[in-house]
Amino acid sequence: MTAEEFRTAFDRCTSHGWLTEDEAKLLVASAERTSGPMVEVGCYMGRSAMLLSALGRMLHCVDPWDDNFSSDYSGEHILSTFLQNMASVPNAVFQVHRMKVERMEPVPAEFVYLDGDHTESGTRNQVKFALKCGAEIIAAHDFESPPIKRACEDELGKPTAVVGRLAVWEL
Repeated sequence: MTAEEFRTAFDRCTSHGWLTEDEAKLLVASAERTSGPMVEVGCYMGRSAMLLSALGRMLHCVDPWDDNFSSDYSGEHILSTFLQNMASVPNAVFQVHRMKVERMEPVPAEFVYLDGDHTESGTRNQVKFALKCGAEIIAAHDFESPPIKRACEDELGKPTAVVGRLAVWEL
């Protein structure tokens, strides 16, 4: 993705999300070092999914979109907003998996982005899922959170790169 293509994709992204521009640059650059389908665990309203789908590859979007995430929005509202946002990405190819990652069968994916359950046990489950998918690169958001950092480093070691709250491991 060229700098201009990134700018267009990033500017298109919803403001509902927590991924910063610098984190987004690392996320996209990391995904570009792989080929084939990708997986995102924890999609919320689609900020990062919109960016990843702009790469023109299949993106498996795993999220329960339940009512437990936000007191402001129902799970149905969050999923509806996610689908509207993804529809705005030209040629986006994605599949929604409305479930917790623990219930999902692994799919082949060299790149997996983790931003789902932010507990230590939930993060460990996400990492194990990514490894079962055959991930060559794993990115995890909110890495500064002690439970996430502890789980990721126990399972994957020290990250290859960290920008803001995003950490990346090249396996």
